[in-house]
Amino acid sequence: AYLRVGGSEADKIHYFETPADEPDALVITRKQWDKLHAFVQRHQLKLIFTCKYGLFRRKHHGSWDGSELEALLRYSRERDYEIAVFELGNELNAYWAFHGLRSQPGPRNLARDYSTFIKLVRRYYPNARISGPGSAFWPRLGETIRPFTNITPRFLELMADRLDIVDWHFYPFQSERSPLRTRAARTEHMFDPGSFEYFARYSQHLAALRDEYQPTAELWTGETGSAQCGGQPYLSDRWASCFWWLDQLGQGARLGQKVMVRQSLIGGDYGLLDRLTRKPRPDFWASWLWGNLMGTAVYEVSSSLPWVRAYLHEDPQERGMTLLLINLSE
Repeated sequence: AYLRVGGSEADKIHYFETPADEPDALVITRKQWDKLHAFVQRHQLKLIFTCKYGLFRRKHHGSWDGSELEALLRYSRERDYEIAVFELGNELNAYWAFHGLRSQPGPRNLARDYSTFIKLVRRYYPNARISGPGSAFWPRLGETIRPFTNITPRFLELMADRLDIVDWHFYPFQSERSPLRTRAARTEHMFDPGSFEYFARYSQHLAALRDEYQPTAELWTGETGSAQCGGQPYLSDRWASCFWWLDQLGQGARLGQKVMVRQSLIGGDYGLLDRLTRKPRPDFWASWLWGNLMGTAVYEVSSSLPWVRAYLHEDPQERGMTLLLINLSE
C-alpha cells in the first residue's frame, strides 16, 4: 500500500528548522521524519510526500524556491530513505479558498514552478515518480470557478516536463463542517445512485486531458473520502459509508484509475482507524475485503437496475472471479 503524507498543512509546514520570524510555525522535526520512515519500512509501505508549495503572493508564482525542500531531500538521501512519489502543493486550484485570493497560482506560473520542482527532485531521487496537479473537484461544480480555479486543462497543456501521474482530489459529499455544500453528506444522498455519477464524469474528463497532454502518465485519485472537512459524524464512521467507498473503488478500477488514496488512515470522522481506540472502522474492513478479493484484472459487467451496482474482478490469488454487488435500495 501507499501512505500519503500531505493535505492542507503541507503548504505551511517547515522542514527541520523553525524560522526566526515565525516562532509558532508548524515544523516537522528530524525525529518525526525518522520515525515516519521507520513506520513506512516496518509495514513495507510506499511513501507519497506532498512537498510545500508555500504561501506567498501571486507575484512570486513562477519562481518557486526549493531550498528548504532540498535540505529535506539531502538528509533523506544520506539515510537511504525511499520516497516513491512526490507532489508539489495540496489542491493548488483551491488556494484562493484556503489561503486568500492573492495566493492563487495561475496555470502558466504553476507549470514553470513544477518544472523547477521536478528538476530538484530528480537530482536526489531520479527514480521517484512525480504526481500533479492534484486539483480538487466538487460534486456539481467540478473544478469550481472558471477560468480562475479551473487550472488543470491549461496546466497540463503548458507542462513541458513529463508527469508520471496525473491526479485529482474528489469527495462525493461535504460534511456539516464545510462552509459550502454542493452535495451534503446525508443518508438519502449517500444511498442515491445519482450521487455516484459525478466521480465517473470527472474521471472521464481528466482521462481525456491526460490522453491529450500527458499520454504516458497514469491516472490516480490522489485524495478521497466520504465527506470534505473531516467527514460527517455518525455517517462517515459507520457502515453507511461502505456503499459509496466500494462503489468508487469499483468505478475507479473500471475507468482505469491505478491508485485510490483514501483520506484518511487516522483522524477525523472519515479515518479508517478510530483516533482514540485505534480500532478499525467499517471502511477499513471494506478496504481489506477489496484487497483480498478484487484483483487488478477488471471485467465489464452491468446491472439493469440503477440502485444495484455490479463489479467483476479476477481474484488476486487466481482462485476464480469475484462479483461485487451493491444494493442501494431498502
